Amino acid sequence: MIKVSVLVPVYKTEKYVRQCFSSLFGQTYENIEYIIVNDASPDNSMSVIRDTLKAFPHRENHVHFIENETNCGIAKTRNLLLRSATGEYVYFVDSDDFLETTAIETFVKVALDNKADIVRCNFNYYSDGKVKAEIREPLERHEDLFSDCLKDGKMRALWCLFVRRDVYEKHNLILRLFARGMGI
Repeated sequence: MIKVSVLVPVYKTEKYVRQCFSSLFGQTYENIEYIIVNDASPDNSMSVIRDTLKAFPHRENHVHFIENETNCGIAKTRNLLLRSATGEYVYFVDSDDFLETTAIETFVKVALDNKADIVRCNFNYYSDGKVKAEIREPLERHEDLFSDCLKDGKMRALWCLFVRRDVYEKHNLILRLFARGMGI
């Protein structure tokens, strides 16, 4: 069974983290490592995450917490998460988002069935109190997928990409995109 690294930066999302981590710890796919970086969040986000984990005791040995002493920002934190990952595939989740419980299982199945290095998903978001759908068209090249997530000089929607970890490593994509898009 392929190991997946779910990578979550946490900063000031106390209001949302219970729903986020309930959806992550409740995934139907079992071989997941969860890497969580507290980016010096000043609220109770980490306490809520630890409390949520108690409801999923089978996940406790699969969760790795990293503490940034000072707030490093999203780009450096995501790079730290990626360097810490050991899964064959990685998936970034923002700590104010949530997934369907079969999301990781579906990503793995699609990746294996299609021998895909990258799987891109559609998603729903809230706007003006309504749920709206974002439908993504298939793209063939790695660079096109990552460029599509880079808009207005900032990395966006990284969480809609399920990526074989060695793609990041072989092409140094995340570091390059973050350097170009985030001013690092």
